[in-house]
Amino acid sequence: MVNLDFSALFVILILSLLLFLLQRLYFKPINKIFQEREKVLRENKEYFSQFLNEYNEKEKILNEALRNAYLRVEEYKEKVRKEALSEKEAILEKAKIEAEEKKKEGFKKLEEEIKEGKKAIERDLDSLSEELIKNILIARN
Repeated sequence: MVNLDFSALFVILILSLLLFLLQRLYFKPINKIFQEREKVLRENKEYFSQFLNEYNEKEKILNEALRNAYLRVEEYKEKVRKEALSEKEAILEKAKIEAEEKKKEGFKKLEEEIKEGKKAIERDLDSLSEELIKNILIARN
């Protein structure tokens, strides 16, 4: 038969007791700490993921608002540009009309001055011709 040595049995008993104590006093608390740590990490990951999703949604909203604001600014700039062009055309048209009126007034004044000049020449011509005739008659006599 097999002789069992009590010292081998004692070593097995001590090792079993040591394993039980290590399991109970060391491994179990460490596993508990690891599990708690994993739970906290998982919760933090979920919180971060939720926060990141909220951030992305808010960023989309802000980008959309920014794009809409940019479009409104562009529309306003286009509106102002069209108004400026319209005003420019109105000013140019008004200036053309005023220039045309001044041109007509100038031609009228010029025509009047020409008529007055012709009348003055005719008056002077009559007096000069009378003087010339007198001079000729005086010179013949």
